[in-house]
Amino acid sequence: MKALCTTLASVLVLALATPASSQIVTLGLKGGATFASVSDPDGAFEDVGGRTGSVFGASIQLGGRPIGLRGEVLLVQKGFDAREAGDDYAYKVDYVEIPVLLVARLSSGPIAPSLYGGVAAGFERSCTVSVSGSQASASGDCDAPSLELERETMDAGAVFGAELAFGLGGIQLVADGRYTVGLTTLDASDDPDSVKNRAFMLMFGLGIPVG
Repeated sequence: MKALCTTLASVLVLALATPASSQIVTLGLKGGATFASVSDPDGAFEDVGGRTGSVFGASIQLGGRPIGLRGEVLLVQKGFDAREAGDDYAYKVDYVEIPVLLVARLSSGPIAPSLYGGVAAGFERSCTVSVSGSQASASGDCDAPSLELERETMDAGAVFGAELAFGLGGIQLVADGRYTVGLTTLDASDDPDSVKNRAFMLMFGLGIPVG
């Protein structure tokens, strides 16, 4: 978490150093698909698969010519499938995710590519798990006492991505692709395994300059 705060502070300093002439404000709406899974270097599960879900939300960006600072609020579906001791598990976790990103615009004009990176904090909104095996199948909320599921409900991650903006009158059409790498384990047990979120997101949306 200390490294996360240091990175965020660096992003803010760089954005505030941007010349005042480039401090325009752009509001955005976006949505798309997520392709999520987890890393499992400790081998907590026999086999790990992914979950396909959705993402949508809003953003506000300060600057952008050539450097800008963007804050977002996203509703993101993550999770994974896994096999353990002969049973199949499906974890579905939805987050409210708040990325803070440093955006570098690579060129000006009606078609403008950008690269960006930053950090994100995720807050669990809902969590369900289903189990199917040779004897029985069941599903329910992750907080069910019978599951005894020890998990973290907050997540922190690093974000890397690229986008392409198409100028169309007074608005922008935006295509956005990003990869998020979890920095904290999801296992909250006394002897936690290093199980961390991973997700690729593909989004499309609108950007509306307002200043």
